[in-house]
Amino acid sequence: MAVRIDFSRCDGCRQAKESACVYICPGNLFYPAENNLVKIRDIRDCWDCAACVKICPKEALELYLPVQLGGKGATITARTRGKGISWECASPSGKKEKFKIQVKN
Repeated sequence: MAVRIDFSRCDGCRQAKESACVYICPGNLFYPAENNLVKIRDIRDCWDCAACVKICPKEALELYLPVQLGGKGATITARTRGKGISWECASPSGKKEKFKIQVKN
C-alpha cells in the first residue's frame, strides 16, 4: 500500500503547532514543507499502519491498495468520528464499500 496526500484538502493543520500526520507517523515519514503543507520523505518506508489516515482532521490522506486487493487505483480512506472509525474502500470502477469499527475508551 502507499499513502497519498490530497493537497486540495491538506492545510498542514495550520492551527496546530505540529501537523497531526507528522506527530503520529511511527516511521517519521512526514515533514513540514512550504505553504504550511506536509510532504512524505520516501513512500517505500511506509509501514502501512494507517495511523496518519485515521488522524488527519481534513481527511486529506488515503491509502492506495495493491492491484491484487482492489484493482489499479483502488483506495481506502478513514474518518474518525466520536467512538468509531469509518473506512471507505473505493474501486477504480467507482464501487464503494463502507465499514465502521467501534473503538473502546
